[in-house]
Amino acid sequence: MTSIRRSGPIPEAVLFDMDGTLVDTEDLWAHAESMVLDWYGSDWPAADQKAVIGGCWSDLIERMAARANQPHYVIEKALIDQIKVLIDDAGVNVLPGAKQLHQDVREAAIPTALVTNSPRRLADIVMNAAGFEFDWILGGDEVSPHKPDPHPYRLATHQFRARAEHCIVVEDSQTGINAGLGAGCHVVSAPRGNTITPHHRVLVVDSLAEMSVPALYGFVERALVAGRLEEELPPPSGY
Repeated sequence: MTSIRRSGPIPEAVLFDMDGTLVDTEDLWAHAESMVLDWYGSDWPAADQKAVIGGCWSDLIERMAARANQPHYVIEKALIDQIKVLIDDAGVNVLPGAKQLHQDVREAAIPTALVTNSPRRLADIVMNAAGFEFDWILGGDEVSPHKPDPHPYRLATHQFRARAEHCIVVEDSQTGINAGLGAGCHVVSAPRGNTITPHHRVLVVDSLAEMSVPALYGFVERALVAGRLEEELPPPSGY
């Protein structure tokens, strides 16, 4: 039986996505987007709104700016300001289990990061309203390239001087999962209807309410064993 030598805490860091993982912002974003474009005499078709879900912020702003015939910076400021107004009025919908898991990880003294494609100012607004705190935050306007490129998650592991294979990424979409796997991390995903490609380093759950710190430890340990056993398998005959 393969054993895991613990030369440090497992996991060494937990790296959270924001939209769709910790908070449900899809309806909030769509409402704000429609309101901003309405101010400039344009509309926001459902097809456009659907096309930007899970994408990077710059693509959203580019699409909205083209519809409104306004400079990018004008649309970006108007959209963030409107989202803040909506959040101040109605709050943020935290997804099941997200707050408890985040709190448990922090109480266990495991470093936490927020790694999001949303801009830093918006991430701060949303997370402050929802009551989340992190040791480090990386906004989409602070890094390039964005997810699904692994670069943002690699930066997070380097920030904590952590081994990627001992870090957990918490995501909801295949885009984010690909970024986490590409960075060498393990991934916990609560996909909320998204189709997820199976992988031994991905644990799919119905909601984050199913997860706990011991469950995170167990997942990393099992995934490390599975990965090492896979590496030890002989190549197929004929090679």
